[in-house]
Amino acid sequence: MVVSSSNLRQLTIALGIGTVTAGVLPFLAPELFARVFGLPRGESPAADIAIRSVSARDAINGIGILSATIHGGRVAPWILARALSDGMDTLAVGLAWKAGARSPRLLALGAIALGATIVDTLLYLGHKRAARTPQTR
Repeated sequence: MVVSSSNLRQLTIALGIGTVTAGVLPFLAPELFARVFGLPRGESPAADIAIRSVSARDAINGIGILSATIHGGRVAPWILARALSDGMDTLAVGLAWKAGARSPRLLALGAIALGATIVDTLLYLGHKRAARTPQTR
């Protein structure tokens, strides 16, 4: 799939905004996130640590994607980091599923992570292709 540089930029900005949003919301409301996706919740605030850690990672990655895109920096490494993170999230859900966590809501979370991994990879490849293509003025 080949897209124009302006479309690639728009898609990347949308990815950055989506990544920040997908990070900030669960960070602020980890119990709601756990409930929506069927994740276990504990009685102590420590149960929210994993959700907040992953959420912070995503928000920071989204900020990096946005900043690199807006300021003309190297965005491909940020997108690669996101693709690898989303891929590991997909794998983690798959391992939980294999171990017996058969919640359809958990499966939905895994499907979202898999879809994100695919989008991330396509955008990463688009940026790598654009970096190799000579710019005409």
